[in-house]
Amino acid sequence: MLQKNAKYTSSDVQKEILSIYARRVQQSIREEIGNSKFCIMVDEARDESKKEQMAIVVRFVNNEGLIKERFLDLIQVKETAALTLKDSICAVLSGRRGSQLFQHANFIINIVSASPKWNDELLANQTEEITREIELGDLDTGRGANQLGSLQRPGDTRWSSHHKSIQSLKKMFAATISVPRSVANDRLATK
Repeated sequence: MLQKNAKYTSSDVQKEILSIYARRVQQSIREEIGNSKFCIMVDEARDESKKEQMAIVVRFVNNEGLIKERFLDLIQVKETAALTLKDSICAVLSGRRGSQLFQHANFIINIVSASPKWNDELLANQTEEITREIELGDLDTGRGANQLGSLQRPGDTRWSSHHKSIQSLKKMFAATISVPRSVANDRLATK
């Protein structure tokens, strides 16, 4: 449920939203290429801030026999050695170059799911959160509504699994975020 007063004006949030759209477009391009043969056009240059960037464009013949070119990505590279560029290209083509949002979300999901104790804490937090939202009138009640859920891990290849993973984390964020805090506090207490 989106907050009514939510503003997405933070530059980090805006970059993350753009990143998500970019990944969707890239997936659409991969699907358009399918099993067709394609070639890669790469151009590397320095930007104004003297950082090396690499543009990747793919050219392929579509199902109708027409030659198509699609801009796939513009990425910053640490160096221009052939192996570095090859690894970056392979990461973009395979879709492995996920955004930080997915990496952070996966990290949180792994922490919470790693221990039965932390998973139990998540369920208890989720129960408290649902109860509080019902009391505030933010959630409707009814048969099958407001059931306890679990965090979903994303799969390796499907965008929809990443989407479901983020949706489950978003839905349970308030309940979830206290678990890593608890883990950190446990670790500090044992030192």
